[in-house]
Amino acid sequence: MIWRRGRKLGSGSYSSVYVGVNGDSSLPPLMAVKSAEISSSKTLKKEAELLRKFEGCPHVIHCFGAGESQENGATLYNIFLEYAPGGTLGDLIKKSKVHGGLPENQIKLHVKSLLLGLSFIHRSGCIHRDIKPDNILLDGNGNVKIADFGLAKKYGIKEYGTNKRKKGCIGTSLYMAPEIIENEVYEPPVDIWALGCTVVEMITRKPVWDSPDADPFVVMFMIMTVGMPEIPKGLSEEAEDFVRRCLVVDPEKRWTAEMLLDHPFVASIQEGKLIPRNGDMPKSACNGGFKNWTIGCC
Repeated sequence: MIWRRGRKLGSGSYSSVYVGVNGDSSLPPLMAVKSAEISSSKTLKKEAELLRKFEGCPHVIHCFGAGESQENGATLYNIFLEYAPGGTLGDLIKKSKVHGGLPENQIKLHVKSLLLGLSFIHRSGCIHRDIKPDNILLDGNGNVKIADFGLAKKYGIKEYGTNKRKKGCIGTSLYMAPEIIENEVYEPPVDIWALGCTVVEMITRKPVWDSPDADPFVVMFMIMTVGMPEIPKGLSEEAEDFVRRCLVVDPEKRWTAEMLLDHPFVASIQEGKLIPRNGDMPKSACNGGFKNWTIGCC
Protein backbone atom coordinates (compact mmCIF):
# COMPACT_ATOMS: atom_id res chain seq x y z
CA MET A 1 0.00 0.00 0.00
CA ILE A 2 1.26 3.46 -0.93
CA TRP A 3 0.26 6.26 1.39
CA ARG A 4 1.34 9.75 2.35
CA ARG A 5 1.54 11.19 5.85
CA GLY A 6 -0.49 14.39 6.24
CA ARG A 7 -0.95 16.88 9.04
CA LYS A 8 -0.69 15.92 12.68
CA LEU A 9 -4.04 15.51 14.43
CA GLY A 10 -2.68 15.13 17.95
CA SER A 11 -0.16 13.48 20.25
CA GLY A 12 -0.41 11.24 23.29
CA SER A 13 2.02 9.87 25.81
CA TYR A 14 3.22 7.08 23.53
CA SER A 15 2.23 7.97 19.95
CA SER A 16 1.15 10.67 17.51
CA VAL A 17 -1.80 10.64 15.12
CA TYR A 18 -1.71 11.97 11.57
CA VAL A 19 -4.00 12.15 8.58
CA GLY A 20 -2.98 9.43 6.14
CA VAL A 21 -3.69 10.01 2.45
CA ASN A 22 -4.16 6.61 0.86
CA GLY A 23 -3.61 5.59 -2.75
CA ASP A 24 -5.15 2.11 -2.38
CA SER A 25 -8.56 2.05 -4.09
CA SER A 26 -9.82 -0.75 -1.81
CA LEU A 27 -9.55 1.51 1.26
CA PRO A 28 -10.84 4.98 2.14
CA PRO A 29 -8.81 7.89 0.71
CA LEU A 30 -8.28 9.29 4.21
CA MET A 31 -7.26 7.37 7.30
CA ALA A 32 -5.91 8.23 10.73
CA VAL A 33 -2.36 6.94 11.12
CA LYS A 34 -1.18 6.37 14.68
CA SER A 35 2.61 6.15 14.84
CA ALA A 36 5.46 5.57 17.25
CA GLU A 37 9.16 4.91 16.80
CA ILE A 38 9.75 1.18 16.62
CA SER A 39 11.90 1.30 19.77
CA SER A 40 8.97 2.63 21.80
CA SER A 41 6.07 0.97 20.00
CA LYS A 42 5.20 -1.77 22.51
CA THR A 43 1.99 -0.06 23.65
CA LEU A 44 0.93 0.71 20.09
CA LYS A 45 1.47 -2.91 19.06
CA LYS A 46 -0.68 -4.06 21.97
CA GLU A 47 -3.38 -1.63 20.87
CA ALA A 48 -3.28 -3.07 17.36
CA GLU A 49 -3.55 -6.59 18.78
CA LEU A 50 -6.61 -5.65 20.84
CA LEU A 51 -8.29 -3.92 17.90
CA ARG A 52 -8.25 -7.27 16.07
CA LYS A 53 -10.77 -8.47 18.65
CA PHE A 54 -13.22 -5.68 17.85
CA GLU A 55 -13.50 -6.11 14.09
CA GLY A 56 -17.07 -5.86 12.96
CA CYS A 57 -18.26 -3.66 15.83
CA PRO A 58 -19.52 -0.37 14.32
CA HIS A 59 -19.25 1.38 17.68
CA VAL A 60 -15.47 0.93 17.95
CA ILE A 61 -13.05 2.77 15.68
CA HIS A 62 -12.06 0.42 12.86
CA CYS A 63 -8.45 -0.60 12.25
CA PHE A 64 -7.48 -1.49 8.69
CA GLY A 65 -4.05 -2.87 9.49
CA ALA A 66 -0.58 -2.16 10.82
CA GLY A 67 2.97 -2.02 9.57
CA GLU A 68 6.34 -0.30 9.61
CA SER A 69 7.67 2.61 7.58
CA GLN A 70 11.07 4.21 7.09
CA GLU A 71 10.88 8.00 7.39
CA ASN A 72 13.64 10.56 7.85
CA GLY A 73 16.08 7.90 8.97
CA ALA A 74 13.71 6.46 11.59
CA THR A 75 11.69 3.24 11.64
CA LEU A 76 8.09 3.87 12.68
CA TYR A 77 5.36 1.43 13.63
CA ASN A 78 1.96 2.55 12.33
CA ILE A 79 -1.62 1.45 12.77
CA PHE A 80 -4.16 2.57 10.18
CA LEU A 81 -7.49 3.62 11.62
CA GLU A 82 -10.86 4.78 10.41
CA TYR A 83 -10.72 8.57 9.99
CA ALA A 84 -13.28 10.36 12.16
CA PRO A 85 -13.71 13.89 10.77
CA GLY A 86 -16.23 14.88 13.44
CA GLY A 87 -13.55 15.28 16.10
CA THR A 88 -14.07 14.11 19.68
CA LEU A 89 -17.13 13.99 21.88
CA GLY A 90 -15.22 16.36 24.16
CA ASP A 91 -15.06 18.91 21.32
CA LEU A 92 -18.80 18.50 20.70
CA ILE A 93 -19.62 19.03 24.38
CA LYS A 94 -17.54 22.22 24.53
CA LYS A 95 -19.33 23.63 21.49
CA SER A 96 -22.80 22.80 22.78
CA LYS A 97 -24.94 25.60 24.18
CA VAL A 98 -28.31 23.85 24.45
CA HIS A 99 -29.37 24.08 28.11
CA GLY A 100 -25.71 23.83 29.04
CA GLY A 101 -25.11 20.55 27.22
CA LEU A 102 -26.21 18.32 24.36
CA PRO A 103 -29.90 17.73 23.59
CA GLU A 104 -31.15 14.70 25.52
CA ASN A 105 -32.25 12.80 22.40
CA GLN A 106 -28.75 13.16 20.99
CA ILE A 107 -27.28 12.01 24.31
CA LYS A 108 -29.51 8.93 24.30
CA LEU A 109 -28.35 8.00 20.80
CA HIS A 110 -24.70 8.41 21.74
CA VAL A 111 -25.10 6.52 25.01
CA LYS A 112 -26.83 3.63 23.25
CA SER A 113 -23.91 3.38 20.81
CA LEU A 114 -21.36 3.57 23.63
CA LEU A 115 -23.15 0.82 25.55
CA LEU A 116 -23.21 -1.42 22.48
CA GLY A 117 -19.50 -0.78 22.01
CA LEU A 118 -18.66 -1.43 25.66
CA SER A 119 -20.78 -4.58 25.68
CA PHE A 120 -18.80 -5.85 22.68
CA ILE A 121 -15.46 -4.93 24.28
CA HIS A 122 -16.34 -6.57 27.60
CA ARG A 123 -17.67 -9.73 25.95
CA SER A 124 -14.36 -9.89 24.09
CA GLY A 125 -12.60 -10.16 27.46
CA CYS A 126 -11.22 -6.61 27.54
CA ILE A 127 -11.57 -3.40 29.52
CA HIS A 128 -10.86 0.01 28.01
CA ARG A 129 -9.72 1.73 31.25
CA ASP A 130 -9.84 5.28 29.83
CA ILE A 131 -13.38 6.00 28.70
CA LYS A 132 -13.84 9.78 28.52
CA PRO A 133 -15.20 12.32 26.01
CA ASP A 134 -11.77 12.94 24.47
CA ASN A 135 -11.40 9.21 23.66
CA ILE A 136 -14.74 9.02 21.86
CA LEU A 137 -14.69 10.07 18.20
CA LEU A 138 -17.43 11.10 15.79
CA ASP A 139 -17.55 9.94 12.19
CA GLY A 140 -18.77 12.05 9.28
CA ASN A 141 -22.39 11.26 10.15
CA GLY A 142 -22.10 12.13 13.84
CA ASN A 143 -21.99 8.54 15.08
CA VAL A 144 -19.76 7.98 18.12
CA LYS A 145 -16.86 5.51 18.06
CA ILE A 146 -14.86 4.31 21.06
CA ALA A 147 -11.18 4.94 20.37
CA ASP A 148 -7.73 5.11 21.98
CA PHE A 149 -7.11 1.64 23.38
CA GLY A 150 -3.63 2.44 24.65
CA LEU A 151 -4.58 1.59 28.24
CA ALA A 152 -6.95 -1.25 27.36
CA LYS A 153 -6.22 -4.72 28.73
CA LYS A 154 -7.56 -8.22 28.78
CA TYR A 155 -9.08 -9.16 32.10
CA GLY A 156 -10.05 -12.12 34.25
CA ILE A 157 -7.54 -14.56 32.75
CA LYS A 158 -5.75 -17.05 34.95
CA GLU A 159 -2.50 -18.37 33.59
CA TYR A 160 0.07 -20.52 35.38
CA GLY A 161 -1.85 -20.04 38.61
CA THR A 162 -1.71 -16.23 38.43
CA ASN A 163 -4.88 -14.18 38.48
CA LYS A 164 -4.42 -11.49 35.85
CA ARG A 165 -7.29 -9.30 36.97
CA LYS A 166 -6.06 -5.74 36.86
CA LYS A 167 -4.82 -3.54 39.67
CA GLY A 168 -3.07 -0.17 39.61
CA CYS A 169 -4.04 3.48 39.30
CA ILE A 170 -4.60 3.76 35.54
CA GLY A 171 -6.69 6.23 33.56
CA THR A 172 -7.81 9.85 33.85
CA SER A 173 -8.64 10.97 37.38
CA LEU A 174 -11.96 12.69 36.55
CA TYR A 175 -13.32 9.38 35.25
CA MET A 176 -11.65 6.89 37.62
CA ALA A 177 -13.80 4.44 39.53
CA PRO A 178 -13.20 4.17 43.30
CA GLU A 179 -11.77 0.65 43.01
CA ILE A 180 -9.00 1.92 40.72
CA ILE A 181 -7.92 4.62 43.17
CA GLU A 182 -8.07 2.20 46.10
CA ASN A 183 -5.81 -0.19 44.14
CA GLU A 184 -8.35 -2.98 44.27
CA VAL A 185 -8.82 -5.64 41.61
CA TYR A 186 -11.03 -4.21 38.89
CA GLU A 187 -12.84 -5.40 35.79
CA PRO A 188 -15.44 -4.03 33.29
CA PRO A 189 -17.37 -1.99 35.91
CA VAL A 190 -14.60 0.64 35.77
CA ASP A 191 -15.71 1.46 32.22
CA ILE A 192 -19.31 1.82 33.36
CA TRP A 193 -18.32 4.31 36.07
CA ALA A 194 -16.43 6.33 33.44
CA LEU A 195 -19.46 6.16 31.15
CA GLY A 196 -21.63 7.61 33.94
CA CYS A 197 -19.18 10.49 34.35
CA THR A 198 -19.25 11.03 30.58
CA VAL A 199 -23.07 11.11 30.49
CA VAL A 200 -23.14 13.80 33.19
CA GLU A 201 -20.65 15.82 31.17
CA MET A 202 -22.76 15.50 28.03
CA ILE A 203 -25.77 16.85 29.93
CA THR A 204 -24.12 19.63 31.94
CA ARG A 205 -20.90 20.47 30.01
CA LYS A 206 -19.08 20.04 33.33
CA PRO A 207 -17.17 17.08 34.78
CA VAL A 208 -19.06 15.21 37.48
CA TRP A 209 -16.18 16.08 39.82
CA ASP A 210 -16.19 19.81 39.19
CA SER A 211 -12.94 20.60 41.00
CA PRO A 212 -11.94 24.25 40.40
CA ASP A 213 -8.50 23.34 39.09
CA ALA A 214 -9.21 19.67 38.31
CA ASP A 215 -6.04 18.73 40.19
CA PRO A 216 -5.76 14.93 39.79
CA PHE A 217 -4.88 14.34 43.44
CA VAL A 218 -7.75 16.54 44.65
CA VAL A 219 -10.15 14.69 42.37
CA MET A 220 -8.92 11.27 43.52
CA PHE A 221 -9.21 12.34 47.16
CA MET A 222 -12.80 13.46 46.51
CA ILE A 223 -13.65 10.13 44.88
CA MET A 224 -12.19 8.16 47.79
CA THR A 225 -13.90 10.24 50.50
CA VAL A 226 -17.23 11.14 48.89
CA GLY A 227 -17.95 7.95 46.96
CA MET A 228 -20.91 8.54 44.65
CA PRO A 229 -20.74 12.13 43.41
CA GLU A 230 -23.64 14.52 43.72
CA ILE A 231 -25.95 14.07 40.76
CA PRO A 232 -26.55 17.46 39.10
CA LYS A 233 -30.03 18.95 39.28
CA GLY A 234 -32.10 19.39 36.18
CA LEU A 235 -31.65 15.89 34.77
CA SER A 236 -34.72 14.04 33.58
CA GLU A 237 -35.90 11.26 35.88
CA GLU A 238 -34.68 8.60 33.46
CA ALA A 239 -31.29 10.27 32.98
CA GLU A 240 -30.77 10.67 36.72
CA ASP A 241 -31.58 7.03 37.41
CA PHE A 242 -29.31 5.90 34.57
CA VAL A 243 -26.39 7.89 35.97
CA ARG A 244 -27.01 6.52 39.46
CA ARG A 245 -26.85 2.95 38.12
CA CYS A 246 -23.44 3.76 36.59
CA LEU A 247 -21.99 5.55 39.61
CA VAL A 248 -22.59 2.89 42.26
CA VAL A 249 -19.51 2.75 44.50
CA ASP A 250 -19.61 -1.05 44.87
CA PRO A 251 -18.53 -2.42 41.45
CA GLU A 252 -20.45 -5.66 42.06
CA LYS A 253 -23.69 -3.65 42.31
CA ARG A 254 -22.91 -1.35 39.40
CA TRP A 255 -25.00 -2.18 36.36
CA THR A 256 -23.31 -3.84 33.40
CA ALA A 257 -23.47 -2.57 29.82
CA GLU A 258 -25.97 -5.32 29.00
CA MET A 259 -28.22 -4.30 31.90
CA LEU A 260 -28.00 -0.61 31.00
CA LEU A 261 -29.08 -1.36 27.42
CA ASP A 262 -32.48 -2.27 28.91
CA HIS A 263 -32.68 0.91 31.00
CA PRO A 264 -35.61 3.21 30.03
CA PHE A 265 -33.16 6.03 29.27
CA VAL A 266 -31.92 4.21 26.14
CA ALA A 267 -34.18 1.18 25.68
CA SER A 268 -36.49 3.07 23.30
CA ILE A 269 -33.58 3.98 21.02
CA GLN A 270 -33.45 1.31 18.34
CA GLU A 271 -30.02 0.26 17.10
CA GLY A 272 -31.38 0.53 13.59
CA LYS A 273 -31.79 4.27 14.09
CA LEU A 274 -28.05 4.69 14.29
CA ILE A 275 -27.13 6.69 11.22
CA PRO A 276 -25.25 4.41 8.80
CA ARG A 277 -21.56 5.09 8.51
CA ASN A 278 -20.58 7.36 5.63
CA GLY A 279 -19.92 5.17 2.61
CA ASP A 280 -16.18 5.36 3.05
CA MET A 281 -15.53 1.84 4.27
CA PRO A 282 -15.96 -0.71 1.49
CA LYS A 283 -16.98 -4.27 2.25
CA SER A 284 -13.52 -5.46 1.32
CA ALA A 285 -12.10 -3.39 4.16
CA CYS A 286 -14.68 -4.56 6.67
CA ASN A 287 -14.60 -8.25 5.83
CA GLY A 288 -11.03 -8.77 4.67
CA GLY A 289 -9.62 -9.25 8.14
CA PHE A 290 -6.90 -7.41 9.97
CA LYS A 291 -3.88 -6.87 7.75
CA ASN A 292 -0.19 -6.52 8.49
CA TRP A 293 1.41 -4.55 5.72
CA THR A 294 4.88 -3.78 4.54
CA ILE A 295 4.39 -0.08 4.08
CA GLY A 296 5.55 2.09 1.25
CA CYS A 297 5.31 5.71 2.38
CA CYS A 298 5.56 8.44 -0.22
